[in-house]
Amino acid sequence: MDALRASSEETFQFRVPPDPRVSYQQHAEMAELWREDLRRQAQDRAAGQREKAEALDRAQRKLRALLNDEARYKLDLLRREIGERHLDSPQSLLGGQIPQAEIDRIKDALHGGGIDTRAIRTTVGDLSDHLQRPDHRYPLVTAFDWRKIYDYYHRPDPGPRNPWVTFRPPYWGWQTGHDTGAVVHFNVSHQHLIDANTGQVGNILNIECPDASDISVGSRETHTQVAFWYQAPVTGLVEINVTAICGEARHWLRVKDEWGVSDCSVTHNCHIMAHVLHSAVRGPSFQLASYFNYKGDTSAYRDEQHVLPGQTVFAPLVSDAPVAAGDWMVIRAGVRCINGSITNDMEIYSKLTMSWFLSRIDVHIRE
Repeated sequence: MDALRASSEETFQFRVPPDPRVSYQQHAEMAELWREDLRRQAQDRAAGQREKAEALDRAQRKLRALLNDEARYKLDLLRREIGERHLDSPQSLLGGQIPQAEIDRIKDALHGGGIDTRAIRTTVGDLSDHLQRPDHRYPLVTAFDWRKIYDYYHRPDPGPRNPWVTFRPPYWGWQTGHDTGAVVHFNVSHQHLIDANTGQVGNILNIECPDASDISVGSRETHTQVAFWYQAPVTGLVEINVTAICGEARHWLRVKDEWGVSDCSVTHNCHIMAHVLHSAVRGPSFQLASYFNYKGDTSAYRDEQHVLPGQTVFAPLVSDAPVAAGDWMVIRAGVRCINGSITNDMEIYSKLTMSWFLSRIDVHIRE
């Protein structure tokens, strides 16, 4: 088996929005606070990547013990024989199934060589659960809660002392960024969809594994947000209601079985997020807008939209700490998208496309 490697690559860019109400000194201090926040988040992600790299290494060592070199060579010969007869057939190219008799031949060869296929599947499954478990720092609360929508439209008027302030395009400030986690045998790429003038945020994320030899892992996380200044009229938590209209929210996947001891898991998610850039606030708040997950051991094709173009998502978000009356802060709002997969002897072609229009963002202080 090839040695596993865990790579961490991240690039973030931002623009502090110009605002005639704030001084140059405030603008410069905000830029430094923004950079410090990015450094802190990078450290958190790096710690998580080290943990995942250790899990990958443990799984690799376990698989080496389960599948010896001689058995692997015999399996490769058998797969080549079967592949020459079937993998280029029309039904295979369209995601069809190899005849069950051929699959049984592979299983018999593995069992005959003393290979514990159940232990291999368990190892891969445990690793998948470990790498793709939810980030418990951010609650996975769906933004499609009708009670939230009702409350949003029927919220009481807070009065002139602490009014709701509505922000609409153009937003003037923005941030984009990406982070690549553990990558083994995968090609990963992305495109940011960002236009602060019109309020567009989103991303296109591609991860591909055309030659899935043994355990292969790939992931890409992207961020696109708009930004604006806000001054707190009173002391309290910052409440941010994001209204996002869907342009496209597509989950696309093609899986091709390479006919070994096969398993794969693919996960897409898109969160509406907001982050109050203030010294007291530790991190962003998230709400889930669209989610997709596939687990299986056979060839498959998926093309799904769980949020249709034109549908509106409401995401009420709250800062994790209060701010003081009179404080100036920058608020970022937009999306975070993740496309990730772990596969064993299966080709993966996974594409996540998310494009949203932030038609309005309402802010006030929760006392």
